[in-house]
Amino acid sequence: LMHITLADNSIDIPPGDKAYRTHDSCVVPIDMDAVSIFPHMHMIGKEIKVTASFPDGKAEILLWIDEWDFNWQNIYEFAAPIRLPRGTKLSMDAVFDNSAENPHNPNHPPKRVRWGEQTFNEMSLVFVNTVPVRESDVRELEASLAPRTPHGPAPNSAASEAPPPSAPIAPAPF
Repeated sequence: LMHITLADNSIDIPPGDKAYRTHDSCVVPIDMDAVSIFPHMHMIGKEIKVTASFPDGKAEILLWIDEWDFNWQNIYEFAAPIRLPRGTKLSMDAVFDNSAENPHNPNHPPKRVRWGEQTFNEMSLVFVNTVPVRESDVRELEASLAPRTPHGPAPNSAASEAPPPSAPIAPAPF
């Protein structure tokens, strides 16, 4: 089991912003089957969507939670594996609501929220758990894992306390 990481650690949400957006994407380097997906946001997350855009031009929504609840962070297993042919683009788009009208906002009045691991910070992160279609492709997969920094500030910058993994595909931690 390998996971493809989609993450945007450039989060810097001004107080009062009702629709702050984050995004990340990557292209699948070999044929893989997606078996499950794990979205992660904190308290002011509002919506998260993951889309697979296939090389033939078709697209499929893999996950769409349009009313995020912090308690819904879980691994969602697909009813059947979803084939992701080489060249499939995976995209994550998330929306955050840092307004006083958001009943889940722990800050009253709202204050600036940045990326971080604490619940009072925010994250925009998805693991797509996959299996290579052909075992023989694993070496090609490993060779294609050039370091990649998810959208956002470099590690150790003021806005990034502990950035998410820097490689888009890695062995799953579970």
